[in-house]
Amino acid sequence: MARLMPDVRNDAQAPGAGGDTALKGRGNPMRRHIAALALLVPIAASGHETSKHRGKPTEGEVVSVVGDTLSVDTAAGRVAVTLTETTRFERGDQAATRAALESGVHVSVFGTKLPGGALVAREVIVRDRTR
Repeated sequence: MARLMPDVRNDAQAPGAGGDTALKGRGNPMRRHIAALALLVPIAASGHETSKHRGKPTEGEVVSVVGDTLSVDTAAGRVAVTLTETTRFERGDQAATRAALESGVHVSVFGTKLPGGALVAREVIVRDRTR
């Protein structure tokens, strides 16, 4: 006499579930999400794009650094930027130091504009020389 065994296959093995074929093809939502994430990773990795930072930057060419004051020539004229011990510096995708602020390099400065008009830098992104 034949013994009846319950069907113990999991859902992926169940008749009509498609088994391995459920992960193949364009219709699988998980596959679409993974593809979308793969496309977004390079965008997120380029966090040094000015569009990835809070606020509108003050951009221009470094004229000089004297003490804690960075002078930058911008389209609107010369701007004095106060550097503090908490100001962060970046060049490309690497951390940088104040030493990167040489005359002639292009910078994007993110910071706080005080009521008196002074700009206190939170972050300075150093670009290539403009000359």
